[in-house]
Amino acid sequence: MPKASTPPSKTSPFLTATLVFARCFLSLFLLTLSLTAHAQLTYKVENGAITITGALSSSGTLLIALNIPETIDGLPVRAIGNSAFYGRTDISDVSIPNSVTSIGNLAFYYCRRLTSLGIPNSVTSIGDQAFWFCTGLTSVTIGSGVISIA
Repeated sequence: MPKASTPPSKTSPFLTATLVFARCFLSLFLLTLSLTAHAQLTYKVENGAITITGALSSSGTLLIALNIPETIDGLPVRAIGNSAFYGRTDISDVSIPNSVTSIGNLAFYYCRRLTSLGIPNSVTSIGDQAFWFCTGLTSVTIGSGVISIA
């Protein structure tokens, strides 16, 4: 005796398009989350300590969480150099460790997507226009160690 087959279900074109859109959106969202990464830092060694000089560019318009480590290759990270992240509109978040004692001139100049920043107590000097045109900044905490803001 032959088995009865169920007729194919009919799905409205609107529902099909909505499901395709939802799958594409979810895929792009998950891809963006997986590609929003920590930046690969560039640096130089000076007097047995590290000065951060920048970060390698990200692809497209993905936002970067910038986590500066306390040490690199066993050496302390002491400074964020002049113009280190100048014009980097892809930086959304910055974490500065307690090992950093100075932030250079124009260090974060025109990082307009940077929204909040915490400067630790270890930082004693902030250079000229270090955060100039960071128009997205809505929250800044400056540690008690800062004695000079240019």
